Amino acid sequence: MRANSASAYYNPHYSIEVIHEGLLAGFMPINFAFGGYDAEHYLGADSMSNIKLGNYAIDIMTATDYRLIRSQEIEHRLAAQVTISHKSITFNAGCISRLPDAEYVEVLLQPSEQLIAVRPSSGDNRNAIPWNSAQAGRSISSATMCRVIFELMGWNSMWKYKIMADCFEHKNQRLLMFNLSDPEFQFIEEITNDEEVKERIKRLLQPAKWQGDIGAEYVSRIVAGRRAYAATLDDWKLDAVPQPIESYDGNPVNRTEEELKNYLAEQGVQYG
Repeated sequence: MRANSASAYYNPHYSIEVIHEGLLAGFMPINFAFGGYDAEHYLGADSMSNIKLGNYAIDIMTATDYRLIRSQEIEHRLAAQVTISHKSITFNAGCISRLPDAEYVEVLLQPSEQLIAVRPSSGDNRNAIPWNSAQAGRSISSATMCRVIFELMGWNSMWKYKIMADCFEHKNQRLLMFNLSDPEFQFIEEITNDEEVKERIKRLLQPAKWQGDIGAEYVSRIVAGRRAYAATLDDWKLDAVPQPIESYDGNPVNRTEEELKNYLAEQGVQYG
């Protein structure tokens, strides 16, 4: 009942499924028009899927003295980034340019690792969104999916959050990944005079944990963003098909009209 059937992204058959192989193992395709799930549904599905990636960080444990320079310290205007508010998700032109051959893309969520991925897709995928025609960026109105992300991250609904893209490319395979746990945040500051609002200024702030730190510690950052895992795979299998999750009862049940009448009667509701 919380699905937006008027949305161009409406998929009446949407349910949580998970990818089992490749770089996106453990990721779940999302539908921007479906509002029947909370963050707990995605976390529960992730737990039930029981997908293990293995200890792929072992080969980089000797690199503990190296640090990564954050893109935010160098550039903003031309950087590929996503902006997430309480009711929309906006991929800027930098994101579009990183996947130049994709006519459509599919957006996926890994809830426990707090990652969002964007992979090329086909137009017949009911979860896909148009991509390469949006030269100025792609904004998606989706209060339902934004609610899930804000619940998952414990974000302030009055703020917007900006996350830089991690751009993967290998053997003509391209992918964008966003680490939700590492955002900048934007809010509107109101300048008042005698209780009258004179000016509204956008403020973009960085987390306090970034202070005094020129960059992220290399091993933890490269593991958190799946960079290390990508290095172990010859084929990322970005077109891997998601599968239903066995024994997961959080998905909606599709009933025939007769089954629906009987079910509603059991609940004391008159059909029609």
